[in-house]
Amino acid sequence: MHKTSLSSDYQVAIPEKLCHQLALGAGQNFTLIAKGNILILVPTPDLAAMRGMMKGANGGNYRDRRIMSHEWTIDN
Repeated sequence: MHKTSLSSDYQVAIPEKLCHQLALGAGQNFTLIAKGNILILVPTPDLAAMRGMMKGANGGNYRDRRIMSHEWTIDN
């Protein structure tokens, strides 16, 4: 377990060992999530790094598609 503290400027330093373990670098952006008295830092991926991630994905059967009347019926 690693510990850190909050500076007078409200900054948190992440220990170097964790930065190497999680491949974090200077300028890394985070999303902060507060759950009760717990603070979760989630690294926000760079959009350029995500380019091509979904290459070849089939978008034809997506979740929010419109239901056609002939696909859905109610039996009485």
